[in-house]
Amino acid sequence: VFVGPLISEEAGQRYARAAQEARRAGRVVFGGGRLSSAPLDRGVYVQPLIVGGLPADHEQVRRELFLPYVTLQRFTDLREAIGRGNAVDYGLCAGLYGRDQADLDLF
Repeated sequence: VFVGPLISEEAGQRYARAAQEARRAGRVVFGGGRLSSAPLDRGVYVQPLIVGGLPADHEQVRRELFLPYVTLQRFTDLREAIGRGNAVDYGLCAGLYGRDQADLDLF
């Protein structure tokens, strides 16, 4: 899997702040660092950031950061999961995993 560079150094700084906040308010499952193997003049490369444990109303759960960043949320009620997934400003990307195909067929 290849992830291209961030759009700018400013995005790299946003990424660093997001990773720091994720460590403070939740748990970084993977990533959170800048890749140093790419020359600085060829772009800002970072590890994809996967975060768990943030409260459902946390800004990083509800706001699109336009970074290689995803939060994980656990639900026991499918309708609540879909409602929370739709209660964001942009709604550009969301995913749902379940065990019961009948539940998934409802939507």
